[in-house]
Amino acid sequence: QRARLEASMQRAKRAVSVAGAAACMVGSSREREILAQLTAGHTNAQVGKALFISEKTVRNHVTRLFEKLGVHSRAQAIVLARDRGFLGAG
Repeated sequence: QRARLEASMQRAKRAVSVAGAAACMVGSSREREILAQLTAGHTNAQVGKALFISEKTVRNHVTRLFEKLGVHSRAQAIVLARDRGFLGAG
């Protein structure tokens, strides 16, 4: 019984760890909003309109996100985000 309890605790810890990694992979709430828009397949212009910011500001956020995530494209960012459990707006 103790072994089952320990195994259950380990599974719970892993689940929390994955969820935490997804939440922590980007710093600010604005970065999470941008990433959610990207995972939904939106263009920079669409993201700007949805978040009431300029397209240039969106580009700046996307560039910073790519640096933080260690990726070079939107597709890589989306795959990484989804693999780490970040389920954005889409």
